[in-house]
Amino acid sequence: MVFPGDRDRADEVSTLLEGSLEEGEGFLVRCQNYSVEVVPFHENEPFELKHTHEELYGCLLSINEDLSRRRYPYFWMVMVAVSFFSLSVHLEWLDQLFQVSFDGVRSLWFYLALTLAIAVIYNVVIGMVESSTYQRRRPELLQAIFEAGMSRYRLLSRMEGDPVLSHISEQLKVDGTSGKVPMG
Repeated sequence: MVFPGDRDRADEVSTLLEGSLEEGEGFLVRCQNYSVEVVPFHENEPFELKHTHEELYGCLLSINEDLSRRRYPYFWMVMVAVSFFSLSVHLEWLDQLFQVSFDGVRSLWFYLALTLAIAVIYNVVIGMVESSTYQRRRPELLQAIFEAGMSRYRLLSRMEGDPVLSHISEQLKVDGTSGKVPMG
């Protein structure tokens, strides 16, 4: 976001640096605690967002971590349930409990089909959980994008390739209405 006076100050710094840079070079220059900090800057570098929009990057990190953490309880619940079910079929515990023979399902094909079905169901459930979490945190994200003076597409292009933001990036890519300016 450009504030009044920023353009003039940028012109002053530009004049001071003129002749010091080679074609295509870029640096992020900032004064931090009365000390000048210079960081190499590359327009296509995925991590430049963290240096240019710290507040927005922090919001993205927080939401991404929230999305990531929602996966683990479901993963372990599914793993324990499938393991217990498979073990009970294999050791004939279900045969004794229900007084029915499960001999037909004690084969490699059954376990492969069970694994495939559980993987599909797990991915659908995780998708719904992540979508719900994203929708809950969406107003906060839209406000941060607005305050940074960015659009959804610009943000997506700057996030691309940053592995730390993979979950939020996927949600933002399919959010067709996030380019709108938040109201209120």
